[in-house]
Amino acid sequence: MKRSLVTLALALACGSALAQTDATVQADREQLRKDEALLRAHQRQLRRDKARGNAAAVAEDKEAIERDRAQIRATRQRLQANVEKMKDTRKKEAESRKPVKPRPKE
Repeated sequence: MKRSLVTLALALACGSALAQTDATVQADREQLRKDEALLRAHQRQLRRDKARGNAAAVAEDKEAIERDRAQIRATRQRLQANVEKMKDTRKKEAESRKPVKPRPKE
C-alpha cells in the first residue's frame, strides 16, 4: 500500500511538472517567433537606410541586428533546455506508470 501511494505521488508530481514545462516551452517558442520577426524588421530597415545613404541609421540598424541575434541565441538555448526538461519529465512519468512488481514473499 505504501509503495502505491509513493508511485501515485510521483505520478502527480510529474504530471504537474510536465504541464508547467510544456507551458514554458510554448512561451519560449512564441518568444522565438517574436524575436525572429523583430530581426527581419531590423534587416528590412537596414536595407532601406543603406539605399537612402543614411550612414548613422545604418550603424544603429547593425547594432539592433546584433542585439536581435544575441536575443535569438539566448531564447533558443532556453528553449532547448526546457525541451530537455520536458523530455526528462515525460520519461519519469512513463517510468512511474510502469506496474510495480510485487515483492517476493519471505
